[in-house]
Amino acid sequence: MNASEYLSMGDAACLLGVTKARISQLAASGTLACDIVGARKMVEYDSAVAYQKVRKRGRRPAWDASLR
Repeated sequence: MNASEYLSMGDAACLLGVTKARISQLAASGTLACDIVGARKMVEYDSAVAYQKVRKRGRRPAWDASLR
């Protein structure tokens, strides 16, 4: 793969709508494919897109302060 087929951790986080810490967790578990490119840990673009397609969307709704 060449460098244009990778995303930085921050760009991957924005693409997936999660934090950089969550990207690190997904990389450590093997869910996202990551490589070291130019001394930086980068996420493979195809891996991020594949995860985005299969990710569960049914998350807990945000807490609403107006219900108090």
